[in-house]
Amino acid sequence: MAAAVVAGTVRDEAVDVVAGLGVAAPVGFVGAYALLSLLLVPGALLSAMGGVLFGPLLGGTLAVVGGLIGSTAAFFIARRLGRGQVERLTGPRMEGLDARLQRSGITTLIVVRLAPLVPYSLLNFAAGVTGISARSYLIGSAIGLVPGAFAYAAIGSGLDTPLSAEFLGGVAIAVISVTVGRILDKRMHRN
Repeated sequence: MAAAVVAGTVRDEAVDVVAGLGVAAPVGFVGAYALLSLLLVPGALLSAMGGVLFGPLLGGTLAVVGGLIGSTAAFFIARRLGRGQVERLTGPRMEGLDARLQRSGITTLIVVRLAPLVPYSLLNFAAGVTGISARSYLIGSAIGLVPGAFAYAAIGSGLDTPLSAEFLGGVAIAVISVTVGRILDKRMHRN
């Protein structure tokens, strides 16, 4: 109980600070999200923070924008660094991922984003050294990012009221997204 009171107070103070920053707050959040995703900070954590600071709708929207900027930057950084450098981060999963992305890039990215089969930030770098086109990468990432960004923003927004419709709705969206992603992944492996 005491932890919830402290968390609520800290959240209220953070929201007040953000409100006082005006337009700089969402712009700063998007920039921080993009930069932190390059540093391999989990996207779920960043999206939840967006929900804490800006609410589920604006927080989710900002998370999508920051996530797309960060993932696109990682993709092109990886293209510049080359496969050898990226494989040091990603490990032995590269060959299978490369084959899947070449075969069905957009669909594979959507599935992997929905059901986090590969950590979000590592996937950004890994995709950059595969055969997927930049266009397919951007489309698949954009579509696949949306459900998780809004789910975790809703969870973050409702952290101080875990029985609220907002929090439970975020959890439901996250569970449904992961479940759908896993089902699609299994179907793709059969074909």
